[in-house]
Amino acid sequence: MESVLAVLRSRNRTLINDKSITHPFSYLDLASFKLNQQGYLIERKVWVRPKSSQWFNEIFTQMEECEFKEHFRVNRNTFNFLVNELHPHLGKTTTTMREPISVVKRVVVALHYLALCEEYRVVSSLFGTGESTANLIVHEFINAVNDILLPKYVKFPLSVENLNKHIGFPHCVGAVDGCHIPILAPKDQAISYYNYKEWYSIVLFAFVDCRYRFIYTSVGSPGRNNDSYILQNSSLKAILESNIFDKCCNELGDSLVPLCLIGDSAFPLSRHLLKPYPENLELSKILKNFNKILCGARRVVENAFGCVRARFRVICKRMEFDINFAKRIVNACVALHNICEY
Repeated sequence: MESVLAVLRSRNRTLINDKSITHPFSYLDLASFKLNQQGYLIERKVWVRPKSSQWFNEIFTQMEECEFKEHFRVNRNTFNFLVNELHPHLGKTTTTMREPISVVKRVVVALHYLALCEEYRVVSSLFGTGESTANLIVHEFINAVNDILLPKYVKFPLSVENLNKHIGFPHCVGAVDGCHIPILAPKDQAISYYNYKEWYSIVLFAFVDCRYRFIYTSVGSPGRNNDSYILQNSSLKAILESNIFDKCCNELGDSLVPLCLIGDSAFPLSRHLLKPYPENLELSKILKNFNKILCGARRVVENAFGCVRARFRVICKRMEFDINFAKRIVNACVALHNICEY
């Protein structure tokens, strides 16, 4: 076999150097075709470079519940729920080439990346996949969560009566605030994303209830914009101005008091959005107590931001994706957080 290949290579060099032959490679192709017909095939030993899946095959299946949650930020019941919900969208067809990566492994890879924000090189080594494959798995998972789970688990209720009101402030169903998510600045609009903390970000603006669940979110506003501006340009403003909160009034003495949201001093005061009294005024003891109670109740939104950032570290580190996919990552983390809190 080796002698045959040596002859072909020698003939190839001769044909290349022969200027009189117009198409020298046609002879080599014909010779190769004849050899293939006679059974002289050069077979590849492997289809892809082999990688070890020992960690996934052995350690993953034997993890204790606390260790499982530490690695993937969800318990096993929630993990199985995600696998079942996303299976129609993440499952691949078996081909004659090789077996596809299972949906279980795809969800594991994506959750591990979102939870720990490790480089694709580390993730691929841990789960026995290629770096580009790990990247593709994460992208497909993020898109599936945005398309399937986000509309189900991050939505404004039809009636605010369904919201739990035990937030520590009378007639209040939740708090609003914004959280800056670090990003790689886009080249064309970098100045718009430069925030007051002196780094580049997009804003996760949210309305959160007392159970740290995100009821409403607006993701992607440039970091330069303040919370008041984002509220004024969001669909939440129209909701606050509608009669959805007036339908659920509570009696207070001889008056009917509607439900409301609370925010910090950056927001404009309105009928359904309360904020603290300005600190630069000489406040009475009653007003100071009002501010104290409001600020204490408003911490639920800050705590919710802290929970989702601690659960999915990917939104703590600067995301080097384009703006649109960075938004989808944040939305996916919020949806997964809500699923864990239900």
